[in-house]
Amino acid sequence: MWSSGDPDLATVNAEGVVNSAASSTGSTLITATSGSVTGSTLLTFSPPQAIQVTPANATLAPGTTGQLSAAAVLQNSSQQDLTGVMTWESSDPGVATVSGTGLVSAAATTTGTTTVTATFSGITGTAQISSSEVRSIRITPDRATLVRGTTRNFTARGILSNNAEQDLTTEATWNASPSGIAGMDGNGLALAVSPGTALITASFGAASGSALLTVTEPSLVSIKITPVNQSINQGETRLFLATGIFSDGSSQNITDDAAWATSDAAIATVSNAAGTKGLVQGLAAGTARINASFSGVTSDDALVTVVPPGITTGSISITPANPRIRPGETVQFSVTALFPDGTVIGFVPGNCIWTSSNGSVAFVAQGLATGLGMGTTIITFTSGTMTGSTVLTVTSF
Repeated sequence: MWSSGDPDLATVNAEGVVNSAASSTGSTLITATSGSVTGSTLLTFSPPQAIQVTPANATLAPGTTGQLSAAAVLQNSSQQDLTGVMTWESSDPGVATVSGTGLVSAAATTTGTTTVTATFSGITGTAQISSSEVRSIRITPDRATLVRGTTRNFTARGILSNNAEQDLTTEATWNASPSGIAGMDGNGLALAVSPGTALITASFGAASGSALLTVTEPSLVSIKITPVNQSINQGETRLFLATGIFSDGSSQNITDDAAWATSDAAIATVSNAAGTKGLVQGLAAGTARINASFSGVTSDDALVTVVPPGITTGSISITPANPRIRPGETVQFSVTALFPDGTVIGFVPGNCIWTSSNGSVAFVAQGLATGLGMGTTIITFTSGTMTGSTVLTVTSF
């Protein structure tokens, strides 16, 4: 339960949201109580000493927008963002208007300067907003190379008449010529269509800028999936990545371009939806194989082991059990899980956590134990909620 020590100064609701009176000054103790436990904080209210508008100076291209923010500077020099509760006004709406949330919209056909004022409790702050024609456009990168069928984002930055700069990537008109080499969407995303060189153009009003995009088609040699093997709990997800290795030695992330497949969708699914490609979800206990294909090449399978909830320690088997080795010798452990339906699944040792209870007797990593000194140690395997152990003895025999 929440309470205020001075409800005339400020009230607090059941969610802990404090509401102060319009002309509140002073301090009140805000208290939270749960049973016999309480906690409190001292909340001080003070009138704003000044209003600071950010940015104080900005230039916009005609027909574009820019966001202002306004903060109250308090007596202790701290600041409070009041952008949404300010009263906003433009001295020359013919140059630019401003919304109640501080969004400035420059007129499409008029240039000049206007003063934008933010007012709260009679105190004001200002910003100078200029509207200036776009003199030129700079595209980044100015040169790029893409493999056919892949994409790349370009950005467009406008250089205005007063030498100010503005990001015009989403406002510019994009074009690729010839269109048979590459295509462009309205946000600067280029799609490599066929081998060759295309001129990428971004235009805004009378200004424009250009870049060169070269589309190549080296042969795709292989696709590498990471991780190669993974254990996940039932209901969990894990993102897999696909990297294309090309004949010229280059590599490229093709996760979003590849077609993903699973050997058993009842055990684990893999997404082919835009924005979530390669996302694997475990549905039922078992093992599924995941692969990715692109341009006629298919990756080696990645193994996904889905672990059901409620597996007990007794369901885990570590092999070999209770081995004996000499100092300097090694032993590789393997792990299997026995599920209630009788299914047996093997784990990849490198994807599990291994520990040795006595580091002076043996060291273990990725399931490979090395004898260091004579004695016994407990080797423990952990994966998610499952764990198992065995005794390793290091002896001279």
